[in-house]
Amino acid sequence: MHIHGQTLGKALRSQAKAQAQSMRNQIREQLVPAVAQYLPIESVWVFGSVARNEPSTNSDADVLLMLAAEIDEKTVFRSIRKALRDADLSFSCDVIAWTPKGYADRSSSQIAFFTEIMKERILLWESTNNRQNQYAG
Repeated sequence: MHIHGQTLGKALRSQAKAQAQSMRNQIREQLVPAVAQYLPIESVWVFGSVARNEPSTNSDADVLLMLAAEIDEKTVFRSIRKALRDADLSFSCDVIAWTPKGYADRSSSQIAFFTEIMKERILLWESTNNRQNQYAG
């Protein structure tokens, strides 16, 4: 019985890893181009269960957009909502967008949420326009 449990656990981890990769691919191929229609993106990252290869069947994806310019929050929110509609992903997505100033403000603080994101994030896409990524830290 114990061996069967180990095999089942390994199969579930493999399935979760494949699901995470599929979700990352959809974000890269569908969400990034959709967002780029509305906002200047410097880079796109995932964090949370998708970054850890641990999504469950009904997990959402946690996405972090690093914007290339200062844009007001209302415009960012509206643009992300439109992009999510346009992308038509097969899963729900929680999107956080940081402007350069917003990133600088957060990185100088010790906010646990920010620290956790920075620790586990995975880069999915980066603009070729900016060789010196201000968010690489």
